[in-house]
Amino acid sequence: MPSIISLVIWLQGGLCFLFWIAYGVIQNRRSEAIRTWALTIPRQRRALLAAAFMIGSVAIMFGVLATCLRLNGFTKEGMAGWVCLVVGVFGLLFVHGQTMATALLVATVQESVTSRPSDSSNNL
Repeated sequence: MPSIISLVIWLQGGLCFLFWIAYGVIQNRRSEAIRTWALTIPRQRRALLAAAFMIGSVAIMFGVLATCLRLNGFTKEGMAGWVCLVVGVFGLLFVHGQTMATALLVATVQESVTSRPSDSSNNL
């Protein structure tokens, strides 16, 4: 049976996860504004910017986790208080980067689908 101490890290991680999900819901509600922003970026730059957001946010998050681990922020008792805060904030940046990357890619795909002229089905 797991001890109460080992459950602390799950509680800390769960709280961070809820924080990140809440931010994702906020971003979802702003989706039209984000899409409008994505369409202001030239098409050729969108994929590069999306890749930068996607890879950059992963690299930053990995670096933060590795640094916290190196500084002994993860213990048997859970995350140190400062580590929980740092992971929560940088996890938020990770979610933001992934959201922006996805928005840029979706805007690029949707633009190419919706901007094509279609033939009429009626020949009058």
